[in-house]
Amino acid sequence: MARDYYPLLARAIAGLEEKTVEARRTVYDHARAVLVRHMRDLDADLSTGFGELRALEEAILKVESEVAGPEDVKPANIDESYKIAERAYLLWEQAGRPEGKALEYWLRAEAECSTEPSADPRYCPQVS
Repeated sequence: MARDYYPLLARAIAGLEEKTVEARRTVYDHARAVLVRHMRDLDADLSTGFGELRALEEAILKVESEVAGPEDVKPANIDESYKIAERAYLLWEQAGRPEGKALEYWLRAEAECSTEPSADPRYCPQVS
């Protein structure tokens, strides 16, 4: 079961001097980077990594809806994470489901999704 990242993020955002969009985005990006490093250090499998990333994105969405207001929150990051997760899973399956390669496939999928329009719109369509 994924961790609950909401309390940690809520405290981090509450502690900001200026709660601007840019300052909050920096906190969220840092949290994502720390989580990816942690998953790499644990050599976590894909499903664990995806579950944790999804939990983090949901916590970010919850914090943002409280700070910015629910009408101003767009779940684009969650949508993009799901698309990256789908692509990473597909790459992992195509490679024969090797153990200990979760981060490698996530990073590869992330790079593909950010730079290349996909022929298959289910996987990594360009996100605006």
